[in-house]
Amino acid sequence: MKAFTALTKKTNADLDAALAEAQLEIVKLNAQLSTGSAAKEAGKLRALKQKVARIKTIQNQRRNAKV
Repeated sequence: MKAFTALTKKTNADLDAALAEAQLEIVKLNAQLSTGSAAKEAGKLRALKQKVARIKTIQNQRRNAKV
């Protein structure tokens, strides 16, 4: 819950930037995992996906609150 509450305090622009950064990191990590060079960072992928999901949830909540 700490990660979620920390993200809710960010502005929409900050959330967009964090989302883009996390998605880029996921792409890089997937490329490393497919080549077999980053076996130690396999657990990081799950955390990044969860972060992306949290950010998208907050963005949708804000979007739906305006309607």
